[in-house]
Amino acid sequence: MSEFTSLYGNVAIVKEVRQKVTWGISTDEFVPVYISGDGKVLSETLPMRTNTDGSISHYSLVEDRALVYDGQKERWGYRDEKCKLVIPFKYRGAWSFTKDGLAVARDEEGKYGYINTQGEWVIELQYSVAPEGFHSGRAMIYDKAKMPYIIDRTGNIVWKVPTPSIYTWYMIHFFDNGLGVYYDADAEKTYIIDPSFNKVAVMRKFEVGTKTARSFLAEGEDWWHYKCFDTHYIYDFKGNLLLEYFSYSDSSGDNGINFILDNENGGNTGYYFNTKGEVIALFQDTQF
Repeated sequence: MSEFTSLYGNVAIVKEVRQKVTWGISTDEFVPVYISGDGKVLSETLPMRTNTDGSISHYSLVEDRALVYDGQKERWGYRDEKCKLVIPFKYRGAWSFTKDGLAVARDEEGKYGYINTQGEWVIELQYSVAPEGFHSGRAMIYDKAKMPYIIDRTGNIVWKVPTPSIYTWYMIHFFDNGLGVYYDADAEKTYIIDPSFNKVAVMRKFEVGTKTARSFLAEGEDWWHYKCFDTHYIYDFKGNLLLEYFSYSDSSGDNGINFILDNENGGNTGYYFNTKGEVIALFQDTQF
C-alpha cells in the first residue's frame, strides 16, 4: 500500500511500502518516491519529512527551490523542480523561499539569517528570534524582546514599527504586489500600506476585537486571504471585504481557482472562487 501527497508544482511524493529481507526476516520499508504529474519517477533517493502521525510533509516550489529534510542528519536542504538536491542538507532550521528569492535559515547556534537560492548568506546570522520571509523587498524581524522592525534586502532597518501591540505579530504583512497590511494600535484600524509605509486604504468591516489567532493564507491578483480562527476573509487591495465564510477546510490550486468548504452550523456549502475573489461555483447540501 502506498501513500500519496497532493501535487505541488507538478511534483508529488509517494510513500511506497516495499519488502526488505534481512537475515531471512522480511519487514516493510517505507521508500519515498518523487513523481511528476504525468507519473514519471524523478527521484527514489531524495529523503522526505515524515511527521509524528506518519503523514508526509511536502513543500511548495518557489524560485525553483523546495525544502527537503534528511531525518538521519536532522538537517534541511533544498531541491529543484527535477528533484535534484541543489542546496545540501546543512541547515538546522530552514523555511521556504519567497518570490523575493530569499529564505530564512538557522545555524547550529540557533541564530537566524537569510540565504539566496545558491545557499549563500546574504543577510548574516544575527537574529535570535525567527524573522519573517521577504515580500516586495520588505521583511519583519524581531529583537530579543520580540519588538518588530522592518528591514530591506540588505538587512538595514527601514521602519521601526510604531505602537507595537499584541496584534503586531499578525497585523504587519507585505504581499508580493508591493502592498501590505498594518494594524494601527492607536487608531484601532487596519490599513493597506505601500512599501514606504504610507496608508493607502483602510480595511472596511474589519474589527480586531480580542481575537489573536490570525494568519495570512494566500493572495491573488486582486485579493488576499486572511483567517481569524476558523473565519475566513477575502479582501481586495482597496480594503473592501469580498467574501466571508466559516470553514475548517480550505485549499488553493496553482490555477488561481480556490475551494472552500463552509460548514458553519453543521452545514456543508462548497464554493469555488477565482483570483478576483468572485464565487464561480456553489454547492450546497439540502435536507434530502
